[in-house]
Amino acid sequence: MLVDGQPLLTLDRPETAGTDDGGMARKRLAMLPAAALAAVALTACSPEIKGYTGISVDTTGRASAEIVWCDPGSPESVMLFRDSDADNSPTTWPEWPGRDYPLPPGATSPATVPLTDFPTDPTVLSMYAASEFTTRRVTFTVAELAQVPSGSILITEVQEGEERQRTVTRDEFAHLADDLCG
Repeated sequence: MLVDGQPLLTLDRPETAGTDDGGMARKRLAMLPAAALAAVALTACSPEIKGYTGISVDTTGRASAEIVWCDPGSPESVMLFRDSDADNSPTTWPEWPGRDYPLPPGATSPATVPLTDFPTDPTVLSMYAASEFTTRRVTFTVAELAQVPSGSILITEVQEGEERQRTVTRDEFAHLADDLCG
């Protein structure tokens, strides 16, 4: 590994032994722990997926996050944010970290969280629940959400490596996480 164009660690050879390099060898050696920590941080795992996040609209047109999970704990909140990877159109809606909607204390699966101040501009949004575990996210536009029948929940599944939307009933949604915790 090179640092400032120099090897991170060098061994003295007989012809260079005893020469003073201005402490560079010690500085490079001192950087070993930092390099090891950086490598660990770059390869750290995301929280385990133990549920699904969906979105629904009630009969009055209000959007709600729908969360189902199989972990004994419960998610702390739902994160709703503009998915700038999928949409770079102008919007007032914030990118990451977006808006945080806390779950009520002691929430049980499945749970519904009303989404106040929901955006109306046509942008691509993503949403998932977070705590010591996470849920599969749902990605959608406001226009797509308007097409979801009342009483149904829009989810995003990964099939053959591609994200696909699907509408499920509340009963189907309640059992989506059954296979995640085995």
